[in-house]
This record gives sequence, structure tokens and C-alpha cells, in this order.
Amino acid sequence: SYDGKTDVWPVHEIPVKFLTLNFYNSRLIAEFREYEQREGKSVSSLLKNESDKIIKKFILNKYQKRNELTLKDIKEKGQQKPGVVTSNGIIVSGNRRYTLISEINEQGGNMKFEAIILPDSYGDNNSKKVLLELENRLQFDEDEKVDYGPIAKYLLISDYFKNYIDENELSKNQVIERLGNLVKNEQDLNKKFKISKYMEEYLIHTDQEGLWTNLEKTEDLFINLTSSLEQFYNNKGSNWEHTDDDVDDYKFIGFDIIRWVYNRDKGKSDRNRFAPKDVRTFYFQKKRTEGAIFANEKGL
Repeated sequence: SYDGKTDVWPVHEIPVKFLTLNFYNSRLIAEFREYEQREGKSVSSLLKNESDKIIKKFILNKYQKRNELTLKDIKEKGQQKPGVVTSNGIIVSGNRRYTLISEINEQGGNMKFEAIILPDSYGDNNSKKVLLELENRLQFDEDEKVDYGPIAKYLLISDYFKNYIDENELSKNQVIERLGNLVKNEQDLNKKFKISKYMEEYLIHTDQEGLWTNLEKTEDLFINLTSSLEQFYNNKGSNWEHTDDDVDDYKFIGFDIIRWVYNRDKGKSDRNRFAPKDVRTFYFQKKRTEGAIFANEKGL
């Protein structure tokens, strides 16, 4: 369905040379942010051939196992699901399938990309908001939604707050409707936005500003840390009188532990050292008044 309407759309066979990978693909938002931080320019500012090359690399690296299965399926059965493109050739849905078909063609194949062509197009300014409008007016199936990694969803929610909610262009309920199964309700939306803010603060604190892909395996720690911090800042969850400065100390120690857990030398044994699992339980456990490090003043 598109724009809330369910219609039968014709599927076209389009030569891949006439199409462009989505340089605002929200599923790759972490990779785009990191590229911009490292290179000092956005992928959207590059020429088509250069941006396509970079985005293909992101897609091939990010979904390696799924790509192997999909590539085998396409070779055996052809393209089973059509993509969706704008009238000027930007791929809104099906970027991964297009990438794999391009790989087949580079190896001697001659496949075309099957897609529905929308009446909409990107403007000359390649507005990021135009992308979000198109992506969310198009109701993706469950397979498409799986493509959102654990960090991308937090960045996407953060963008919606900054570009829509804070600008009073959309209400929270409208954003929830657009995000689909990425959020459950307003409480979940607010919680994930808070997590995204602590993630961003962590990257700045650890001199990794903009390097969002470094957070790929930290989601559970940030979920628990955020839950703890929200209780402590509201004078709940501990058995002693603490100040916001005390909670700040707890937060920054937590940031340092998160960095240590995922940057330690994995080639060495944990013998005679702190074991990461023990540290996680001790510092980030959910029952904050039962033995957690912040439960009593002497613990911190």
C-alpha cells in the first residue's frame, strides 16, 4: 500500500544503469553518519557512481549472511519481490536486492531490476525529509523492516524528534504510526529517544563522535543504563540520598565500562581480570536496590 491506499501497481523491468541507490536509506543511517564524520562530506553530495559504490559496500558488509541466501535465491528463481523506485530512478525499497543483482551483472549476468515506479521524485536539493516522507508513505513488508539494525532505529527516532516533533511538523502519534513496529507506543518512543541521546553522549565522551557503527553490540547495555539513570535522576532506585552529580559520575563510569567491554583484547583470557559478564551484571543489573553498585553510597 502507498499513501494509505492499496492499489495494483504495474511492475517494470528497468536496466540497472538507470537507477541509483538510496543515499538517504534510513537502514544505513549509522553508516552514513560515520562516513560523513570521517570524510567531512555526505554520501548524498557525491556523484552517482561514487555514491553507489560506497552504498553497495555498506550493504554487502552489513547483511553478509542474508545476502548469501538472497543471492542464491535470485540466481535460482530470479527476483521474486519487486522494488520501488521514484520517477527519477532513486530506489526507495529494494536497495539490497538491487545491489545483489548488480553483483550478478558484474559477473557476466544481464538482469534487470523489477520495480514499481512511484509518481514522486526527489527534488534537485535531495532533501532528506523527502526520503522520510516517501519511505513512510510506502508500507514496507516485514522482511524490509528486519533490515533496521539495533542502532539504526535509535538514530531514526532521534531524527524524527529533531526534524519533525521538535519543529511541530508531526505529533508523536503521527511519528509512531510512521515508524510501524519499530516502536510500540508513546512511552516506548520516548524511552528509545532517551537511549539515543545517551548513545550520542557516550560517543562524544569516548572521543568517537559520529562513529555510530561502534555501538552495534551495545544496545542491551544502553537500555539498562538508561533505565537506571532515569530512576536515579528522579531520586528512585537507591537506598541513599544522592545528587545529580553522583548520578553523572555513575553515568560516565558506565560509559567507560561499555567501552572497555567491547574494546578489550578478546585474544586474552579473562583469568585474573574482571570478567565482562560479571561487570555487566554488577553495574547494569536490573534490580538496582539489590546489590547493584549504586544501591548504597559506599558502592559508588
